[in-house]
Amino acid sequence: MRTLVYGFGAIEGARAQAWLEYGQWEAVMRLKSGEAYDFGARLGGTSLSWSARPALFVPLPADCAASIRLEASEPGPPEP
Repeated sequence: MRTLVYGFGAIEGARAQAWLEYGQWEAVMRLKSGEAYDFGARLGGTSLSWSARPALFVPLPADCAASIRLEASEPGPPEP
């Protein structure tokens, strides 16, 4: 958003700048309490939206999970 804020109009630019200065803390607190957070702005005729959702578990793709299990089952180097 720091890159785009200079292209916003006066009102949207002030809102975005305020979010960059202290609004991020609200997003962090909401995420920590399990809530989603959204911030939207307009750049000319385009609507922009930043969204964050809490994730408790992100599953690995099957190939990654199989690779991790294989590496964990392989013996390590001999102990000195």
